[in-house]
Order: sequence, then structure tokens, then C-alpha cells
Amino acid sequence: MKPFAIAYLFRLLACQQPKQPEQSLSLLTDDLNYSVYSWYYAPSYWDFYLDYYINIDKSGQFKIMKRDSLNKTTYYTGVLNDTIGKLIDKAFSVDSFKANYKSDSLQNLAYSGYTYCFDYKKKNHERKWIRFEQSKSPGRLKRLSMVLETLTTDSATQVDTLELPHVEELKKFSAAS
Repeated sequence: MKPFAIAYLFRLLACQQPKQPEQSLSLLTDDLNYSVYSWYYAPSYWDFYLDYYINIDKSGQFKIMKRDSLNKTTYYTGVLNDTIGKLIDKAFSVDSFKANYKSDSLQNLAYSGYTYCFDYKKKNHERKWIRFEQSKSPGRLKRLSMVLETLTTDSATQVDTLELPHVEELKKFSAAS
């Protein structure tokens, strides 16, 4: 080999940096669900309407159900980015939230808007539910809910259908409260 080729090969090998293994996301929550729903009065009965639902596991894998209208439901999957993962960890690092941030003035009236709900489980803790109206929620919850609702446009892949965990629990919880 010529001295030039040896020097070039040595330089090329010296400049290569070893590939860093991808770090996987590990959230404080083992399981996080965010939902936007309402109860509406259909002819002669109340019906549950789930508009938006997201399930996020500890590693940041998410599943989304989103309704664009009363007739069209779309499903998505994806992986959270680090920024959203940090936002989730910051929001739920301290369990200081009340279970209910709904308007006191609406307690005896039918509320016709959406109800928002976070339900989550942290390691060695019981599952916790937080219901709120956007206008009554603490800033951390409001910011997080707004960011989570952008996931379908940012980093998700549309799929045909999904199995959505905890939806039946949400329906029972929301009907009882």
C-alpha cells in the first residue's frame, strides 16, 4: 500500500466515533391515560362519547384514538420524544393534584362541554384519576393536555384499529362522579 493510502485509512478510522446506543425513554408513570369525553342525552337515555384518548406506557409507546367527527374515528401509534417525556415526568413528579377540577357552579346542572381526565399509575402507587375542565385546571395539566393532543400531527403513524385499555373503567368512573 502506498503511504498516502495508509495515512488516509488511519485518519478515516481515527475520526469515526463509536455509535451511542439509543436511550429508551423511561417515564415516572407506569401507565398514563388522557381522555376527552362527554355525556350527551340521546333520545331517552344518556350516552358516553369519547372524543380523544391516549394511552402511554412506561417506555413512551403511545396509542391514540381520535374522533374527527361523530362518524370518523382514527387510530395512531408512536413513541414520545424526550421533550414530551420530560413534560409528563414534571407534571406528575409530585402527586399534589386534586381529583376534581370541575366548576362548583355546575354541580347541580348538566355540563354540556367536554370533560378532560388523566388517569395514571406510578410504581408502588395506586391508580389516580384527575378530572377537569380546561378553564379550571392547573397550568401543568392544561399544558400537558394541549401537548398530548398534538401527538397525532407530530409523531404518530395511523393504523386501522387499536385495543384501548381502561376505556370501560373511564366510562364507569365518569358516570359515577
